[in-house]
Amino acid sequence: FYLWMQQHQMQSILTDSTYMFFQKIANHVALFQGLAYSSMLREAEWNFIRSGQHIEQAESTIRLLQMLNYSLQDFAEEKSKISPYRLITSFVKVADAFNAFRKFYDDDFTLAGVAEFLLFSPVLPRSVLFSYRELEKQIGLMQSDEGSTTLPTTKKVLRKIQNDIARLEIDSFREQDVTTELGRLLSSCNQLAEEISDAFFRERNA
Repeated sequence: FYLWMQQHQMQSILTDSTYMFFQKIANHVALFQGLAYSSMLREAEWNFIRSGQHIEQAESTIRLLQMLNYSLQDFAEEKSKISPYRLITSFVKVADAFNAFRKFYDDDFTLAGVAEFLLFSPVLPRSVLFSYRELEKQIGLMQSDEGSTTLPTTKKVLRKIQNDIARLEIDSFREQDVTTELGRLLSSCNQLAEEISDAFFRERNA
């Protein structure tokens, strides 16, 4: 995968099929994840991989909701002929959550409904709450393996974020402060990544 990536230049990617290029990346990533899941020892390396995946999933989900919110605002201002329904469903498909969403919400594709599902669902792997709960488990395992003295601080930050999410009112996503709420969640996610970096890397270089 690495060697294949090294053979490509941006100009050739843009000239050829960008869809096929990114599709091949998605396939390689899925292959790597499948091999890692089935063959890696459940030790420190595995815990780091899983932790990184959960942080990335939480951050990308928040950013996706931000993009959806901005897009809906732009569509409203420009009075676009494209229906909000089509826009929202396209974003939910990007999150690989279309079928899962319909299982719980039927066809009620609204910003509030999608935000509630992608933020609070305890069973959707891409939801922010699910990602943080799984991350907490991985951090606990890493603490046992590594014995880091700064990890308790990281766990406190993670629990604070989880409490902040639990206190969020879905009505916020029907009002104008949705932008503020999502920005706050993204800042918390970045803070958590910094805490983990401090715990495992900067501590050892001090």
